[in-house]
Amino acid sequence: MEKELLVKEAQDRFQRLHAAIFAEVSAMLRKAKLMPLVKLENHKPTFAELVDELRNLRNVVDKLSQMINERVNLADIDQYIGLADKLAKAIDKGCHDSLGAAIAELDEKPYI
Repeated sequence: MEKELLVKEAQDRFQRLHAAIFAEVSAMLRKAKLMPLVKLENHKPTFAELVDELRNLRNVVDKLSQMINERVNLADIDQYIGLADKLAKAIDKGCHDSLGAAIAELDEKPYI
């Protein structure tokens, strides 16, 4: 019985982590749309730091999914993190055009 509870708890945490990745990318997109570039450049944590954290979460989701035999589409997660990385790089470069393109590309995705 205890093992079943642990598995259920692991599955619940897996679902929360998986959803948290998409929620954070959505929050990043919202900020990128609303804040001027100068504020984005000074945002703490930086968008690049947030992307690093998303990559760490992705790795946790991958390991946890293997432990609980849960199917997960890592390609989707990787794609969204890649798009968030484009936002971060555009902000780091201070490039309005790149930022606009990254926002437009991410804005077309479902789940966001």
